[in-house]
Amino acid sequence: MATNPYQVQVAPLNFYDGQLSSVTKSYHGFSILNGAGAEVGRVMEWSFAVFGRDGRHLKELSRFTWGRYVDYVPGGTNAPYTITVSRAEIWGNEFELALGESESYEDLTDQTAPFRLVENLYQGNTIYEQYEYVGCWWQEKNIQGYSAEGDGVVMVDGSIAFVSRSRTT
Repeated sequence: MATNPYQVQVAPLNFYDGQLSSVTKSYHGFSILNGAGAEVGRVMEWSFAVFGRDGRHLKELSRFTWGRYVDYVPGGTNAPYTITVSRAEIWGNEFELALGESESYEDLTDQTAPFRLVENLYQGNTIYEQYEYVGCWWQEKNIQGYSAEGDGVVMVDGSIAFVSRSRTT
């Protein structure tokens, strides 16, 4: 155990042992895999939108509730089902090649079939959660642009629409 400046003992982080790692959920162990199970490396940012839902408030006419809501009926999902991603490009393994395509796109109409992605979140060396994204299609894929200032890394930003996200672990 380590002691911080306030004399509080703190357990060290051990990302190799799921039982001894931090209790705070962290994403130090995170990976994205393509449909063939190969890791899509250098993913810098990853976020998804699946949590949105329609619904309807109901009102009832009575002397107690005139025009007031008395119930809410949840409906189907209204989330955009999209992923936003940012990745540092790798020579000879550009994003679409990492996703399993045979060559780089000239534009997005070159994508003629959907791809599948797998997201893994690790606790130590153990997969804690695994999600599969099916029916993935690029909506946008753009190079951030080149500049005389900065670090010279070629970054690609994009958004991907998908049909479903399901927990597999």
